[in-house]
Amino acid sequence: MIDSYADLLATYVEVENEEVVHFCKILFHDLLQLEQKMLEQEDEDGIDGGCEMCQRYTFLTKHHLIPKSTHKQMKKKGLSAEQLMQYAYICRQCHSAAHHYITNKEMAEYYNTIERIMENQHIQAFVKWNSKQKVLSRRRSNGRKIQPLD
Repeated sequence: MIDSYADLLATYVEVENEEVVHFCKILFHDLLQLEQKMLEQEDEDGIDGGCEMCQRYTFLTKHHLIPKSTHKQMKKKGLSAEQLMQYAYICRQCHSAAHHYITNKEMAEYYNTIERIMENQHIQAFVKWNSKQKVLSRRRSNGRKIQPLD
């Protein structure tokens, strides 16, 4: 079994230069750390569960209730870091609809809870429709699709 890029390189060519082998070992180590960070970030960015808007069980995305693009302005208005980092887990379809029907400024200033987002008449109509849609497939936290849900 090949455990490092240095081992992989050694299987293809005779490596006599220790600097090349050392570089490959460092590169392999760095790539493993990067992969681990990406997996941790992916776990933070989404989970499987029930959407807080349409209630469908699927892969959920992290929706920042106060959009990141407005954080600087909202800090000036006195919001704390804790308030700025609040989020909800919603499905991709509801997430897209929320950003389609509500501007980031409106979201930051008024629609900054799921309850308030759900007050929007366009969102209400979309969620009503979306909640009846079959989840054809969902993805695991590693990005791979899994079997359709019944």
